Amino acid sequence: MKLLTLLLLTLPVLSFGQSQVKYKLENSDGYYYIYATPAHPKGVLILLPDFNETEEDLLASTELPQAAYIHGIVTIIIPIGKKAFADREMNKVLTEVGSKSIKSYGIPENKVVLGGYGSGGTIALKYAEYCLQYKDDYPLTPAAVYAIESEVDIVEMYHALKRVIARNPNSKEAVEAKFRKSIIDTTIGSGPDEDKFMYEALTPFNRVDSKNENIKILKNTPIRLYNDTDIMWHLKNGQKSGYDLPAVPASEMINQLQLMGNTNAELIKTNVDSKAIGDKKPSSRTSVDEKSLIVWILKHLGIS
Repeated sequence: MKLLTLLLLTLPVLSFGQSQVKYKLENSDGYYYIYATPAHPKGVLILLPDFNETEEDLLASTELPQAAYIHGIVTIIIPIGKKAFADREMNKVLTEVGSKSIKSYGIPENKVVLGGYGSGGTIALKYAEYCLQYKDDYPLTPAAVYAIESEVDIVEMYHALKRVIARNPNSKEAVEAKFRKSIIDTTIGSGPDEDKFMYEALTPFNRVDSKNENIKILKNTPIRLYNDTDIMWHLKNGQKSGYDLPAVPASEMINQLQLMGNTNAELIKTNVDSKAIGDKKPSSRTSVDEKSLIVWILKHLGIS
């Protein structure tokens, strides 16, 4: 990478005053946000915040939009509201924004990277699968996809939530698990045993599917999954084992992609471990090496 690029990566974010522009979605009450457009756009970064998170929440914990701007990348943030999965409504929103963006900026459909946090990452992964599998119906061909502390296997997640609730129904972990489970029950149905087809259709990865029907479409797509792997902290403070964490299904998904020959499928351990203090654990998001991430984005967008 050129020296100028490396220097820009080290400059403080406050040196770049950016403004955001709010746009109304056509067929819903939602909005999306575009940040100061580079003079000559070279690519698009679509960021999906976590469940019920605003664009301000996201911007408070990441400098990616500023770094992207420096390198000629347009950043679009699409709050997902109370969505947890890439259902039909969410897909329409992503398709609308994606289609408008590549047309407005004259950017090829394959010069787009999708990224998400928590539920936003789950949606980004699944939407990428739709784009690659049904090219006639979707406007984008993602150059790369990444997800930070996201659930990749909805079936495994559901069982993990049930385990957390059963261990100690009155714990704060169980309260959170009950809330998340209620969202899933309302959105999809009352569990993968009763609604197997819907769960298998909406999950980016299904560990028990020996044919890997969902992820095989990603075998040639660069993928990064960022996960907290500090099992000892969770055992001590959260009454959770490794089987209850998103990192375990994520590792299996990456393993399967690598076995298919995807040399650009990576599981990245975040640096939360060394920063954990007592029962306070920083978010994996704030522990992601964003300099490394922007270099990875530039590489797969073909931007030097």
